[in-house]
Amino acid sequence: MPTDDLPEEKENVIAKLWETFQSHAPIRLINTFRGVPVEADAKIALISQGYLAVNAPGQQITCIALEKRTYIQCERLDHIYRAMPVAVDIHNDGLILTRFTQVGADFGKRMELRVQPREPLRIRIFHGMTSSIASIADLSLNGLGVLMFGAYTLEQVDIKRAQSVKVELHLPGSPLPLLLQAKVMNINQLADNTTQRLGLRIQPSEQDRETISSYINIRKEEIMAELQALYQQMKLEPQA
Repeated sequence: MPTDDLPEEKENVIAKLWETFQSHAPIRLINTFRGVPVEADAKIALISQGYLAVNAPGQQITCIALEKRTYIQCERLDHIYRAMPVAVDIHNDGLILTRFTQVGADFGKRMELRVQPREPLRIRIFHGMTSSIASIADLSLNGLGVLMFGAYTLEQVDIKRAQSVKVELHLPGSPLPLLLQAKVMNINQLADNTTQRLGLRIQPSEQDRETISSYINIRKEEIMAELQALYQQMKLEPQA
């Protein structure tokens, strides 16, 4: 296992992965697709000069090709590491990874199940004596990612971080709209400078929580079916 000229931390990671390879143990690859966590065991095929060749299920390979990164977990590693693909072989369910970087303690937040709506879902945010329209970017049992565009940007409305608001949304399949208590956790300006993203922590009632959970489960099944279809589509494309 040559490791010439590798930084010490990377060399330690490669050494642990080499031990995993020698013991024929799997590694765990972690990604997300449209907010849904996608995880699978992968087999190390080869390690050389800081590069890791692995075989993994097709859906995982597809996620990695789309995200252009993955996260590695295994028994011998003390932490989770991000890795970048330098080659992806969707036809043979293989890839080559490098650039291993330890992730921070907030990695667990990334793995919370959040689904992206199939179609745009408008919501109304009540703040103070007025309200504003936004669109849902993603939804979990505990939070909403919402987008405010153009005329509804926050410079023109009175919404601040840590502010308590109410949110009205109508989920597909639900006969009545939900009215949720929420708190603004973060506000970020997106690169186009005309869109801002709000992170809202919601406090649904037990009944509303069941409604949200039902929608999330249905949407999760749809998203995983989309991923499988995308994988099959990519396999039909000619090999480079």
